Amino acid sequence: MSFPTNECLNVVDEILKYSISAMFANPVDPVRDNCPNYLELIKEPMDLGTVKKRLQSNYYKTVNDWKHDMELIWTNSYTFNKVNTVLGLITKELQDKYTQLSEYINDDVDMTWRTKLYCLNRDLNEILKEAPKIHGYKKKKGYKRDDLWNNSTNDSTEVSNSNYPMTHDEIISLADDIKKIQTNSQKMIIMNMLKKLEPAMILDPDHIDIDLCCLQTSTLHALRSKLDDFIEN
Repeated sequence: MSFPTNECLNVVDEILKYSISAMFANPVDPVRDNCPNYLELIKEPMDLGTVKKRLQSNYYKTVNDWKHDMELIWTNSYTFNKVNTVLGLITKELQDKYTQLSEYINDDVDMTWRTKLYCLNRDLNEILKEAPKIHGYKKKKGYKRDDLWNNSTNDSTEVSNSNYPMTHDEIISLADDIKKIQTNSQKMIIMNMLKKLEPAMILDPDHIDIDLCCLQTSTLHALRSKLDDFIEN
């Protein structure tokens, strides 16, 4: 069982991208930061820079150890700045972002991936349930995937010619991007694509259950291509 160093580093780096994280990027200096009593109130200082260095030097043995230090950053801020102050509100915003990013991370790298994919599949199904219903849709019996694929080659939907299997990270990215879909029209496009490319699936809007890992490689690449179009436009 290996520690998910890269996943944890990605979380820290993502938080550091926010300009408001600057106050947490380095250890507090009581003189420089004009808070002379800081070390009297905060007995275990922590900051994002220290956490990142610890990750890079393989200091942490468990994810809980890493999460302990991350939570210290937020609790220290609440203790010193108070919750309802401007700095407290900034802390809350970053803490919420951290919680969202670290939700799936645990000590087993493979389990981290499977847990995240499970949650993303769940969210994906909920999103597609919100799309307008497709009227007149009936599940077709005895429809071969190869026949449908051949019939869909002239469809307006562009299907990637790439046939290589997607990596775990690529599937996670795909699920993340599907989760970000906002408009009903885009949800409908994705649902129609799945209905055409995966006829064996039950895509009645009242009963959607999609597992990205069970989709054909060609379907995954088609979805990736379409999502890229959404992002570009």
